[in-house]
Amino acid sequence: MRLDELLILLLSVCFWIGVPSFIYFRLKMLKERKFPRYSKRRVLKVTLVNLAINIGILVFFAAILGSLLLSAQQLDSTDLLFTLLFLITMGLIFYGYGLYIAAIVLESYTLPALRNAKAFKIQFIATHLFHGIISHVLIYSGYFIVLLMLSLLEMSTGQGTSLPSSFFLSTGAVSGTMYAGIQVFNGTMPYQFVTAAVVLACLLLYADSSNEALFAFSLSSYLLAFLLSFLFIEALYFLVKGRKKARLWDWSGY
Repeated sequence: MRLDELLILLLSVCFWIGVPSFIYFRLKMLKERKFPRYSKRRVLKVTLVNLAINIGILVFFAAILGSLLLSAQQLDSTDLLFTLLFLITMGLIFYGYGLYIAAIVLESYTLPALRNAKAFKIQFIATHLFHGIISHVLIYSGYFIVLLMLSLLEMSTGQGTSLPSSFFLSTGAVSGTMYAGIQVFNGTMPYQFVTAAVVLACLLLYADSSNEALFAFSLSSYLLAFLLSFLFIEALYFLVKGRKKARLWDWSGY
């Protein structure tokens, strides 16, 4: 098993554990709005925890990138382009996390009396956007692009899977399903749905143009299953909510 294959599997396990934990603590934080504990220490604690999680994710993905680059026999301009796009996207994800954590702290520290004021929605338009659409798109759509760049780099350098592709397909399917659940919870599903569809198209087009079989590569197999399961779950959600004429766009961050 290659190092990058081991890392993507470990990252998936951490993700499976982290998703329920994230939802639990986020719901707990929302309940505490009624009786918030105001202190500088609490703000610093939330910020540092968020920073530690993001640095951990960055280390995982950077290690996967490093493993692919070091294992490659030869690198060309295309490989360097994929690497550059990976680094730019990770930077945007970190930027999105900064907006997100600042916005949720501001919202949590907004007094109930101000929330009931008529001018609240106008006063906090930017906060809602940073907490909702902008940060969620930068973060969650960004991870689709990160996985795409790693998959394309894997195919470009010709590093085939060392394990049966079914192993990565099943792991990717589970992760994609849980990722879809996060988007339902966050409330920006349509944006991630569009991003996932575009990333899937790019993956298939690249594989076709380079005459590569997706199932011959571990990360590509993982991403393919991840995207298909994600799109399937989101499509079902849209179908159910659409029949109920529920609001699908732009309801996060409130």
